[in-house]
Amino acid sequence: MQSSSKEIRRKIRSKKAEIHRIKSSYNEKITQLKDKERTLRDKVYFKERMSLISGGASGEEQKRLEDVRNELVKVKSEKEKKLAAAEAELDKLQDDYRDNFDKYQKADKKKLENKITDAKNTIKRNKTAIVIGSTVVGALLLFFLVNTIINAIAVAGEESKNFFININDQFTFDCNVTVDNRYANSTKCAEREISGEFSNYTSVIFAYSYYPGSGAYNDTSVTTNGNNFTKKLNDELVTRTLWETDEFDYSALGSGIDREYRLELFNTKLNRAVASKVVKVHYNFTEADKNIISDNHSGWVEWKKAEEERKVAEEAKKQAEKEEANRKAAEEAAKKKAEEEAKKQAEEEAARKKAEEEAAKKEASTIYKWKTIKDGETCPSNARLCVVYDGGSGYAKYGYGTIKGRVLNNSGRDASYMQISMSVYNASGVKIGDCYDNVSGLGSGKTWAFEAYCTGWSEGVTSGDLDIAWW
Repeated sequence: MQSSSKEIRRKIRSKKAEIHRIKSSYNEKITQLKDKERTLRDKVYFKERMSLISGGASGEEQKRLEDVRNELVKVKSEKEKKLAAAEAELDKLQDDYRDNFDKYQKADKKKLENKITDAKNTIKRNKTAIVIGSTVVGALLLFFLVNTIINAIAVAGEESKNFFININDQFTFDCNVTVDNRYANSTKCAEREISGEFSNYTSVIFAYSYYPGSGAYNDTSVTTNGNNFTKKLNDELVTRTLWETDEFDYSALGSGIDREYRLELFNTKLNRAVASKVVKVHYNFTEADKNIISDNHSGWVEWKKAEEERKVAEEAKKQAEKEEANRKAAEEAAKKKAEEEAKKQAEEEAARKKAEEEAAKKEASTIYKWKTIKDGETCPSNARLCVVYDGGSGYAKYGYGTIKGRVLNNSGRDASYMQISMSVYNASGVKIGDCYDNVSGLGSGKTWAFEAYCTGWSEGVTSGDLDIAWW
C-alpha cells in the first residue's frame, strides 16, 4: 500500500477545506458584483423606462453596467471551473478510499499489531530494568505504554464503524408566502423540516462547521431521536433578484427558489467528518404566493406597467417593421416584374423589327416577274409588272363572265405583246373555267386595263393561278 487510511483521510479533509475556501471566496466576490450590478441596473432602468432624468441613461453608464455583468459571468465561470476540479479530485479520493477500504483497514490493523508487538517486546526487554530501577519511572513508562495501546485500540474501533446519513436527495415544498416584517415591503417562505436516519454513535455529532484536527461546532438546527434526525429549515427570504431581469420579467417567479443544505457527521474521537450528504430543497410559488409577492414589493406596479407598455411598443414596432418590409418586398417584386416585362417587350420589339428588316431586305433583293398589289399602292421597284384586280362579274346561268383589272409595266422597257390568263373556281373550290385577255404594245411605265373573258362562272366564284406572258 502506498498510502495509509490515515493519509487518505487527511487528503480528503484537506480537499473539503479547499472546496469550502473556494466557495467562501467566490461567493463574496459574486455578492459584491451582484450588488453593484443591481445598483447600476436600477439606475439605467429608471432613466430609460421611467424617464426620471431627461435624455435617458448615458453610454458610459450602459458600458459600466455591461462591464460589471461581464465580470460577474467571468467570476461565476471561474468558480464553477475550480469547484468542478476540486470536487472531481474529492470524488476520486473518496472513491479510492471506499474501493480500497478493506486493504486500508488491514494495513492499519497490521500497523497496530506491530505497535502492540513492539510495545510488548519493549516491556519484556525493560522488565528487568523496571524491577530493578525506580518504581516511579517504571510505573510512568508502563502507564504510557498501556495508554498508547488503549488509544490505538479505540481509534481502530472507531475506524471500523460504519458511518452513514440516509435522507432523500430532493425535497419540494410550497412556499406559503408571508410578509417579512424584518425588511420593508418584503416576503418570505415558511419554515420547513427535513428528516432522515444516521449512524447514531456516542462519538458522532451533526456539525455545521469544523476545522480538520481542531474540533467542530454542533449544528443546533438538527435534533436526533435514536437513529432518526430532523433538520429545521429557517424561513427563506424572497428577494427581488428572483424576477428582476433586464426586462423585469415577473414570470421568472414561476421557477421558484432552489437551495442546497449540507449535512456533516463529525466524529469527536477521530476529530474529523466521517459522513456527509447534500440535500436539495425547492420552494414552489403558488398563484396565491405570487399575488402576495406582487402586492408587497415596492415598485412592482410601476415596473409591471412599464413592462407592459414596453412590450406593446415593441410589438407595434415589430409589426410596423414587418409591414414596411412586406411593402418594400412588394415594391421590389413589382419593380422587378415591370423590368422583366419591359425587357421582354423590348426583346420582342427588337425581334419584330429585325424580322421586318430581314423581310424588307429579302423583299428588296427579290425580283418579281409580277406582283399583285392593292388599288392605290405603289408598285415596288423589284417587280417588273404589278397587277391590280378591280373585280369581276358574269352570268352563272349561261356559264361565262369577265374579270377586270390593271397591269403596270414597271420593267423599264416596252412590251410588244402581253397576255394574261387565270383560272376560276366555284364556292366549293372546284375549277370551272379559265379567263384570257391580251394586248399589243405596252410601253414602259404604261398601264393596261384588261377585261379577261372567263369560260365558266358561278355564284361565289374566285380566281387564281395568275400567269402573264409578254415580250
